[in-house]
Amino acid sequence: MIEYDQGTPAEIGVYACRVPMVKMPSLCEDIFLMWDGTVWGHLGSDQIYRGEVPFFVGPLRRVRIPQRVPTLHELFITPCPICRSPLFDSPSGVVCSNGHGGVE
Repeated sequence: MIEYDQGTPAEIGVYACRVPMVKMPSLCEDIFLMWDGTVWGHLGSDQIYRGEVPFFVGPLRRVRIPQRVPTLHELFITPCPICRSPLFDSPSGVVCSNGHGGVE
């Protein structure tokens, strides 16, 4: 079980926050907010979060995703070592779509 903190965060960073819902303040929802040391803000925006933040967990460690993620084709299809096009089985053996025959 995750235990939420209350009060003011000690560190700058991204937090998972439990906040009152706008349309039903008696219920709560979980959202991610950025604490900048003075105010809560929305991620990826310069807008300040104007609601109350009674509970929070964090700061959360953030992981960078590589700029280019390999496609399924690149992950599961063996490329031709000559031209990098996909290899496939043919009656004459393993060839690529550019006809580099005998490539294994």
